[in-house]
Amino acid sequence: MEIIAYFFVEELGDSLKSVNGKSAYLPETFPLFPLQGDGLDFRKYSYYSPHYESLEYDPYREVFIRFAFHPFEQDENVSPSDMRNHSGPFSIQVFDKNLSLVSETPFPANKYHPFDYFITSEGIYISTSHPLNPEIKEDEMKFELLKFVKKKNNHEKSLSE
Repeated sequence: MEIIAYFFVEELGDSLKSVNGKSAYLPETFPLFPLQGDGLDFRKYSYYSPHYESLEYDPYREVFIRFAFHPFEQDENVSPSDMRNHSGPFSIQVFDKNLSLVSETPFPANKYHPFDYFITSEGIYISTSHPLNPEIKEDEMKFELLKFVKKKNNHEKSLSE
């Protein structure tokens, strides 16, 4: 069993500590990049394999967020230059300031552009100008606000549309 963990230090010079940050939507183990892979194999691996992005700090709510890209089947008719636009489902994980996972919110494939977002005091603005979103208007850049809300059963923060 593979455990996805973050390693950190509280003060420079301290020993490393770890916390679990596994997504509920990603498999226990990830596929390995083929050793004899070429550029196309790298594109397929990076766009279609399950993976995590880096942690990003939200200074307004004092939380960290991370995108987790879920596994999905590649459409063989998609050209290599268009692979980035055929994004699968993903989720946004929210970690508290101690790096404990407090929530994870899934999002559907091809509605949002998970590479185009920004954080403000209101929440996370994420682009809906995904090329495969049926509601896209080519002459507009649109973003949807994702707000952090308190869960009803406790005081943790999670995202809502």
